[in-house]
Amino acid sequence: MKIEVTHPEPKPGEPVGAQYWRSLDEYADRPEFKEWMHREFPQGASELDGVNRRHFLKIMAASFAVAGVGLTGCRRPESYILPFSKQPEGSIPGLPVYFSSSMPDGWDNLPLVVETHQHRPTHLEGNPLYQPYGSGLTAQASASVLDLYDPDRMTSSYRGTRRITSAQVRDLLQETADKFAPTRGQGLRFW
Repeated sequence: MKIEVTHPEPKPGEPVGAQYWRSLDEYADRPEFKEWMHREFPQGASELDGVNRRHFLKIMAASFAVAGVGLTGCRRPESYILPFSKQPEGSIPGLPVYFSSSMPDGWDNLPLVVETHQHRPTHLEGNPLYQPYGSGLTAQASASVLDLYDPDRMTSSYRGTRRITSAQVRDLLQETADKFAPTRGQGLRFW
């Protein structure tokens, strides 16, 4: 059974529905406030030189829609990560694999132990089996892991400010090797 509820009609002059005020001055409804409101928002302030706000918003919404249609072809290329067809021997997902390596330092090579997860280096430590360094590690070597994942790292070779090809790099290294061959590398230093 449907229940019908009838509300009594409001009396003349009685407020209908909830009323909200932006401030106590608006609630008081004094003449000074009405004058201030008239000065604050003059007639036609909601219109832009004959274009009303509603029309302006319609035009902006249409332009955003057209821009969205034009940019739908600009998306990141899809790349698929495929599992191994045959699991590498000794590889257990989630367990780190350690490798012994070295890193060129200012004077010689620094012995390292590299921790990898899914064959990506994540942490470096000094190699404790190489006693002259006492399993030490420099700050530059420790921070070098961050360079691997830096999208702004240098991807090409430069000589001064001029970009050079890999063939020019090989020629430059061969020249250097020929120059320091008689002294067996004495006095050669790379920065």
